[in-house]
Amino acid sequence: MVHQKLERADNALLMPAERADMLSQSLKFNWNDIWMTTFFGWEGIVKCVYDGSVKGLMQYAIQPEAEPEDDNFVSIKQPGFLEVVYLEAVQDIEQRLVDPVGYWLMWYAVQTALQYCEGSKNNSVLGLLSKPESCGYYKNKVEMDYGSFTTNTPSGTTATPFRFTYKTAQSFCNRLQTTYGRPTKY
Repeated sequence: MVHQKLERADNALLMPAERADMLSQSLKFNWNDIWMTTFFGWEGIVKCVYDGSVKGLMQYAIQPEAEPEDDNFVSIKQPGFLEVVYLEAVQDIEQRLVDPVGYWLMWYAVQTALQYCEGSKNNSVLGLLSKPESCGYYKNKVEMDYGSFTTNTPSGTTATPFRFTYKTAQSFCNRLQTTYGRPTKY
């Protein structure tokens, strides 16, 4: 990622997305389909907005420690971990005036995980599956722990699991806030 020095103080906003945000021309995923299949009881879509324009979207799901044994809805009293399902930031550097969009979307996911999740059996509070071309970003830039295996997703693509434990999640937030500043809640 390229970090551009800005001449004035600029602020981006992280907030729940709305259906209209799924139509952003700057993003490549089919976010409208993702919106239509999102179960908003345990899942959410967050947006990063700068200067009135969506610069990134992230879908996440709060997961139980173990899957229910039947198809009946089971109330989850203590969610195990948060899964980042999809994350996309604007690819065009000219449009990406706020950097790092992906880091801040991950920061939002970590804050949600730390607030609602107890952790899984392997102490993960946040996890995701990465395509091969993004593994370097999650391993070297975000500094997540990664599994030593790959898996095939339902679409048939190869993916590598990454995770944050409670301790590494806090470390990520501290690094981000030290480098880019502390977010302000409105």
